[in-house]
Amino acid sequence: MYNSDIIFYEPADLVIYVRGRGLVLKEKSLLAYDVATTKVLAVGNEAERMIGNTPETVRVLSPLRQGIIAHYHIAMLLFRALIHKALGRKPLLKPGIAVCPPAGMNEIEVRALQDALYQAGTKEMLLCDLLPPDQFFNEMPDRFPREYKKFPIVLGITKDEPEKYVNEMLSHTLQYAKQAEISSGRIKELLEKLM
Repeated sequence: MYNSDIIFYEPADLVIYVRGRGLVLKEKSLLAYDVATTKVLAVGNEAERMIGNTPETVRVLSPLRQGIIAHYHIAMLLFRALIHKALGRKPLLKPGIAVCPPAGMNEIEVRALQDALYQAGTKEMLLCDLLPPDQFFNEMPDRFPREYKKFPIVLGITKDEPEKYVNEMLSHTLQYAKQAEISSGRIKELLEKLM
């Protein structure tokens, strides 16, 4: 079910707002599962607390790379668990969700996000990059068409500390350079040319 060689990506911050309740969840995009049974053990911040304290049979990972789906099935499981957690139960009817995705997603990445959310139990989805998720409900009556009111849940995919994404990218670049036997001096020269 899961690839045991999955790379650990810097987790995104997932925020979920519910109409009438406001912010109900702010969680890391992490999922912990048992390798032998493929059972999901924890998601979000609870999974983050397991990092470094798990037996060899347990993996903790983020299925999102810089907020964009890198591992479809695991992302679907993560979204499903967080939607249930936000609502406090498994919903009787599939909810409509407005999603505030990371900027710069291409068409394929958007489609993967939509598909993962539909598989996670979403009836209808709206991509909303007009406003940050915390302003969605407050601004909606004035700025959005009435049809937007059918989305009781807003999911924001953000990063509180974007420098961690930069650090992740630099770390992967340095690993590649080491494998390609490119010296640190040459890397420094290349960086200076880019600045």
